[in-house]
Amino acid sequence: MSQIKFLWVALGLGILSGTAQAQDATFQAGATAESTLDSLQASTGLNGFGETYGEQMAREQDEAEAIAQEEKESQGSVLATVPQNSTIDYKGIANAFFAGNQNPDTAEAEQEAPAKPKTYEDVIFTLTEPTSQTVLGMGHTIDLKLRTSSNLKWNFDKEFKSLEFLSERTEDGFFHAVFKAKAPGQETLYFDCLDVGNPTNIQVLETKLIVVKVE
Repeated sequence: MSQIKFLWVALGLGILSGTAQAQDATFQAGATAESTLDSLQASTGLNGFGETYGEQMAREQDEAEAIAQEEKESQGSVLATVPQNSTIDYKGIANAFFAGNQNPDTAEAEQEAPAKPKTYEDVIFTLTEPTSQTVLGMGHTIDLKLRTSSNLKWNFDKEFKSLEFLSERTEDGFFHAVFKAKAPGQETLYFDCLDVGNPTNIQVLETKLIVVKVE
C-alpha cells in the first residue's frame, strides 16, 4: 500500500516539474520574440504608432521635391525666399528700394522744372531724296539747295502762308531757294526739274518735295 502511494507522489511531482519547465520555456520564447520585434522596429521604423518604411520614403521624397521647388522659385526672383510665418513686408520694402532709389527733392524738382525752350537756327538743307522734311523756327531762314546744270531749271511756288520767299541763285553747281519763317504752320514745297536744253521741247525730269514745319 505504501508503494502505491509513493508512485502516486512521484508521478505528481513529475507532472508538476514538467509543467514548470513548459511554462519557463514559454516565457523564454516570448521574451526572445519580444526582443526580436524591438530590434526589427529599431532598424526599420516599423511600429504600431509610427510610419512604415514605405511611408518614410514617400515623406522624404515629398520633402526633397518641396525643397527643389523653393530653390527654383527663389532663382527666378530678385528677392530671397520670404519665410512663410514672417510678418515683415519684404515685397513692399524691395519695391520702395528699387523704385524709390532717387532723392525725393531731386525728383520733385525735375517734375516742377519747366521744359527748356527749343533753340532754332538758320537751316541749310540739300534736297537729295524725292521726299524730305525739316523744322524751322520763327524768324529763321531756310536755304534749300538742289543740284543743277546749264540746261536745267528748277520751277517752284513762292507764295506760302508760313514762309516768305527771299531770294534764289545758282552757285557752285547748286540752285538755292531761300525762305524765311513768318508764321507757325506747315508747308509743302514742290520743286520740278525742267530740261530746257531744247526750248521747243521742255521736259520734266524729276520732282522733289520737302515739308517744312514752322514753330
